[in-house]
Amino acid sequence: MNKIIIVSLTFFPLTSFASNLNFERFDSNVNLNLVAGAVGDYYNYGIGINASILRDNLWGSINLSGVTNLQTAHLNVVQPQRISNNISMSGKVGYALNSYNNLIFIPYIGVGFDSSNMTFYTDNSEPIFNYSDVNLNIMGGIKPELALSKTLKLSMDTNITLEQQKTIVPNTETTLAHSDLLNSYLNITPALQINPYEKLNIELFYQYSTALTNDQITHNIIYQGYSSASIINSTLKPQNMIGINIGLLF
Repeated sequence: MNKIIIVSLTFFPLTSFASNLNFERFDSNVNLNLVAGAVGDYYNYGIGINASILRDNLWGSINLSGVTNLQTAHLNVVQPQRISNNISMSGKVGYALNSYNNLIFIPYIGVGFDSSNMTFYTDNSEPIFNYSDVNLNIMGGIKPELALSKTLKLSMDTNITLEQQKTIVPNTETTLAHSDLLNSYLNITPALQINPYEKLNIELFYQYSTALTNDQITHNIIYQGYSSASIINSTLKPQNMIGINIGLLF
């Protein structure tokens, strides 16, 4: 005789345990964002604002930031020198699933935009070449969160981002070329979030990015021994960075 086995999986509403483990409190915040990192062999620092909210299992976050260069005449391990700036914004929406009383998973989708300009210089401040790009991206990921107490939470935001990269790069010493690239990246961001006093929020995080594809620019000029394609391609990947969010819970 054949037997039929039925397996039922049930996800409980987040609100059933949020009052005890404070997920909604942790995830409803607005922050000042400070970062320092590297893209290719070049160093950056940046500042921005971000906010997130979690209500009745619905989760969302937005981020707006500006990044500039941390390249100085005394930091000569990287050549050539660089002046750059970048503006980026992104948004994510998801739904929180309760796995255990102190662990949730937030699958999400998101979109983003960033624009950057870079000028490269020799040691004696002579400009070599410059380029700019505009990136449009879509992402899908999951963010597991573990509440250790009412004042301490761990998370591991993991996503795959597909970027359409529109670059304007040197073609010759006097002309420019437009190049359309399509690349995907894996981004992993572990974070430790602390609520040390009333509504004060502090979050330490590290973002690691690795390329899953290798679509690169082919236009190249060699000037004073520097290859424009080699340097520009090294800066296409999202930066690895360490940062801190300081703000308020609401």
